[in-house]
Amino acid sequence: MNSASGAFHKWLAVLGKTELNEDEMDLLNGWYNSTDEFRDKTIDANDDELQWMTKVKNPVFVMDILQLGDKNTTHMQQLSNDLSGFLGLSDPLASKIPHSNSASAGVKRNKKRTNLMIDICDEELKPIHDEMMLVARNASLWINEYFLESSEVSYSGNLKEIVEGWQVDPCIQRSSQ
Repeated sequence: MNSASGAFHKWLAVLGKTELNEDEMDLLNGWYNSTDEFRDKTIDANDDELQWMTKVKNPVFVMDILQLGDKNTTHMQQLSNDLSGFLGLSDPLASKIPHSNSASAGVKRNKKRTNLMIDICDEELKPIHDEMMLVARNASLWINEYFLESSEVSYSGNLKEIVEGWQVDPCIQRSSQ
């Protein structure tokens, strides 16, 4: 089974905002290596030698789509203020940032599509579920412990709590309700 495409943290790792030390690589193991195909090939102007470049020079602002739909007005105002500050805007952004979650809207509109969905908590899907939880837990740890701690990465409010939530197995959570 290849879960590399679902390992969101590998895409953040290539931004070059962390050291990618041995502890980090343990969390990225199986999803990241120094010659992955997604890395950019560029020519060094000094010696015309082809080199692998990953470091993005600019700072980055990271948010989760859940933050855009947050009903908590304090969280929304903080996101707006933090994003305005990051962008260096003199005027604040609107406290309610327009967005669309077309995926959930499509599911609600299309009952046939709903009937085709699988339940990842079904026993026969346990190997896939377990692999997905490994990816989610490793991504959560790496993002919170390394990526968001970088001085070149900005985020707002409750992002760490949202990412920490990836550690919770939805099947266990569902069965305890």
